[in-house]
Amino acid sequence: MSEQTQSTSKSTKKKVAKKAKVAKKAKPAEKQVPKEKQEDLVVFAHRMTLKEREAFHVAAGPARASKVARALAIAFANEDEAAFRALLKEAREARA
Repeated sequence: MSEQTQSTSKSTKKKVAKKAKVAKKAKPAEKQVPKEKQEDLVVFAHRMTLKEREAFHVAAGPARASKVARALAIAFANEDEAAFRALLKEAREARA
């Protein structure tokens, strides 16, 4: 090889090495904390129209639809009228 080809390949290798070093700088690995298992939960899905879903989200309040649906199902299963009344009161307040 000629000197020019050798110097070019050396400078190219240096550039590649610099790029590789930059790419290697990664965020330090975060320690994963295992979540404590509260309960064995299962999925219980509901089919509803888009309009019904929108109304449910409005009545449940911001970011509470899943919690309200679960509370309603549990109140129904336990025949807990007080829980139903409390959920109705919350829904009325959320709509207002």
